Amino acid sequence: MSSVFDLCWSELLREAVTSMCNIAIIAIIFGMVYLFFMQTRFKLDTATFDEKDYSIQLEPISGLLLTKEQLAEYNCNNGTRRYLVALRNVIYDVSNLFEDFGPKGKYAKWSGQELTELIKAEAILKKRNCEKYIQKWNQILNNSFFIAGELIVNADPEQEAEEDAIFDPFEGCWDHYSQLSI
Repeated sequence: MSSVFDLCWSELLREAVTSMCNIAIIAIIFGMVYLFFMQTRFKLDTATFDEKDYSIQLEPISGLLLTKEQLAEYNCNNGTRRYLVALRNVIYDVSNLFEDFGPKGKYAKWSGQELTELIKAEAILKKRNCEKYIQKWNQILNNSFFIAGELIVNADPEQEAEEDAIFDPFEGCWDHYSQLSI
């Protein structure tokens, strides 16, 4: 090989092309670029949604009035694959996220539950502001899922009145103050 400065560009090109080492290096580089392109192209294709993905989704339900006991029937172990959660007495239909709220999902224990106390406990464990954490989850549920109904305390108003009569923290307080004279 001659000195680079003694040769013109056409002679440099001829020497580079005819050298076997250079040809092998160029072939390896093109092969690596091709493999990288093929791997990234297939990764992007797996993130698409087609008719099959949408056909397995359940129709959202609405207008439900459920107690906590009735809500518990919609947990991760029910056979209908209908999962409901409640936050601040609003029931959300989370059935379309079977992977998360189903039997093997990361939120499996949450399905069929009223989440306010669970989210407060999680916020305390993560040392976060409870109210802001609940608002964050409320926003996530509102933006991602359909509202299925409302959580009610008791289905029977007479039973609710009886439970209120069992414990009245202010019972007898006013009698004590009425006996005081100024």
